[in-house]
Amino acid sequence: MDDRRDFCIFRKLQKVVWSKLARRMAKILLFITCMIEAVALSQGQQYVVSQGDLAFYRIRATGAMTNTNVKATCDAAGMSFPCYYSNDACQSGVHWTSDCVSYSAVDGECRTPFVLANALCGASPDHGASCRPLDDIFVYYPYRAYGDSAWGTDYDTTTYGLNGENFNDKFALCTDFDNCAISPCQPGGTCEDRLYGYSCHYSNYDETFIDVCESDPCQNGGTCHVHNQGQIFHCICPYGFVGHVCETVFDPCDPNPCPFDWPCIAAFTYWPAAHCNVPTAQRKSSYCGDFPCGAGWNCREDGPTGFSCIRG
Repeated sequence: MDDRRDFCIFRKLQKVVWSKLARRMAKILLFITCMIEAVALSQGQQYVVSQGDLAFYRIRATGAMTNTNVKATCDAAGMSFPCYYSNDACQSGVHWTSDCVSYSAVDGECRTPFVLANALCGASPDHGASCRPLDDIFVYYPYRAYGDSAWGTDYDTTTYGLNGENFNDKFALCTDFDNCAISPCQPGGTCEDRLYGYSCHYSNYDETFIDVCESDPCQNGGTCHVHNQGQIFHCICPYGFVGHVCETVFDPCDPNPCPFDWPCIAAFTYWPAAHCNVPTAQRKSSYCGDFPCGAGWNCREDGPTGFSCIRG
């Protein structure tokens, strides 16, 4: 009888010990994650807001706020970046390229500074310049009249449309997958998005999940994003690469999408795109209405020399 009682006491103590160890390990993981994020914050990474399944960050850049520098700053942080427009369908996609992330318009608004200002400040006065969280943020702005300048705002002067080449050491607007967008926590838990995973906070304990992207599975400079509690990932590929882990080189001219077998030139400006070089005798002011690119392609005018077929 005493042996059975002693065994039961031992089992209870064992459960208590294991429970404490499990909670201690969870706290250690949470501490490590917090330390990683603390280092990131000290280097200038600050969460701004989430829209859909994207989390937006402002990241301190070094040097002039050009598009090239914005892209390099986001790349160095392991993140993607938005364009001034949310996708190619936004106002004909003049200020959007396929190297930017694509996201849906929010309540009919597809200009990134407006989308963020609406989410943060309830309105978009002064193109977001009157919204303090967007102060000194510069967004990638392709095909701008000011060369390679990114587009910025200044809260103190409520100025918007700043020419990035005239400003140094401000913040690049970058994006990452919002790990809380799929509601991964159990009922009753509160999700906290983190740069390298997410945490679930419950009334009596916490859980922290570190994602599979830590192994850096994406090739050729691809950016990794996770789903399903960090067990599934997908890669956002850079210029010229496709495939699950960005392992395949993509040639937009193979096969040739141009009508009448006109010469095709890989157009890196709108990658992935193919510029159709119209023969001199057939050139005119516009082409897209008469020569559609075909299923899966969008047509963009490039002037008298021809047009580009852009993969949809």
